[in-house]
Amino acid sequence: MSLKTQLVNNYKTADITEKDILILNYAEKITTQPASITKDDIAKLTDNDFSQEAIHDIAQVVSYFNYVNRMADSLRSEEHTSELQSHSFISYAVFCLKKKITHL
Repeated sequence: MSLKTQLVNNYKTADITEKDILILNYAEKITTQPASITKDDIAKLTDNDFSQEAIHDIAQVVSYFNYVNRMADSLRSEEHTSELQSHSFISYAVFCLKKKITHL
């Protein structure tokens, strides 16, 4: 099964590292529950050797993808909304895994 298919089905069981799963957990929370992010969420990352700069980069990229997709959603018909939302998260996941943040 391709990595893309694994990520679409359930990134938590995909063939990726534990650090990748931490990134995607944080990305998911930024996307779906941004107001509920706490110091504990950041601590999960710093406890796993993520630098403050890396955490900032993750938040910036996720927020950018969310912004762009919300703009696209607002300018299109409702039939495209769910497709665009799922592609946003998958696009971010693939972007992170291909880029591999270098300053972790």
